[in-house]
Amino acid sequence: MNPSPTPSFPPGLPLPADLGLSARGVTADEALALAAVVNEVTTGAAASQDGVRLPRTGAPYIVVRNDTGGAINVYPPQGGQIDDAAVDAAYAVADSKTAVFFRATNARWVAVTTA
Repeated sequence: MNPSPTPSFPPGLPLPADLGLSARGVTADEALALAAVVNEVTTGAAASQDGVRLPRTGAPYIVVRNDTGGAINVYPPQGGQIDDAAVDAAYAVADSKTAVFFRATNARWVAVTTA
């Protein structure tokens, strides 16, 4: 009997990452569409909670790090919801926090935010 092969992983960050993103827009339709698994948001308008939008399909989770100096809004895909919020409602992520959004279905996400 042959032993099971040991999985190997490449060095470094094996996940698609977009760093230095700019949140934009104050509605879901205006928000920046996220394309990577790991997303670092570093700029946004100081006077408003600019936003980013989760993708409808793709990875089973999306990481959003907020380093803008203010809160940002994370929107679900159109027609979707995050946790028990209303459909298309934003989820606020405070400055210097990281939120992980787990896909339950293509329209339903569950959020976990750092303390």
